[in-house]
Amino acid sequence: MKKIFTILLLAAAVIVMLTDQALAAKNSEKQNVGIEVAIETRAGKVYDYILIGMHKDATDGLDNAYDTVTPGQGVSDQYILMVVPHPDWKSLKTDFRTDFRAITKSNTWEATVMTNLPDGTSLTMSIDQEQSKLPTGYAVIVEDMATGAAQDLEKGAYVFPVKTSGLARQFRITLKKDGGKDHSKKDEKTDRH
Repeated sequence: MKKIFTILLLAAAVIVMLTDQALAAKNSEKQNVGIEVAIETRAGKVYDYILIGMHKDATDGLDNAYDTVTPGQGVSDQYILMVVPHPDWKSLKTDFRTDFRAITKSNTWEATVMTNLPDGTSLTMSIDQEQSKLPTGYAVIVEDMATGAAQDLEKGAYVFPVKTSGLARQFRITLKKDGGKDHSKKDEKTDRH
């Protein structure tokens, strides 16, 4: 009787262990069903970032689980504020730090960068690799709406000067499956105008 009881306890422990492993695998799979790209704009120690991407459970509208408003520009003397504006969403605040969409082959976000740094200061927009989950085969194309310059951030940063301190600069960021094409426009990787 004691042996049967011991065998039943061992069998129950194995079932619990297998169930725990299955749940852990399912949770891990659920966490890895998307693409996340942290894009940062920096000048020295002053920076801000947005987090965009696509998740299996996200929609193209406002999702409380995935989309969060920006905390704002902070309290320091110098700032960079990078946001994904959504005046179209029914929300008290319209500037978002994160914006996730449904999974597709290609998706585009509008972004704005504002700063009070002096005119002529170089800003660098790049991917923060540590905060990003970007599978191979994807391009992250940033297009500067002021100049038309485009750069694949997977191939290098985009550098642009502050032209009018305090005013927003508009960007279009496209995340798409890449066919190995070079998306940067010749001689426009860096805006030096």
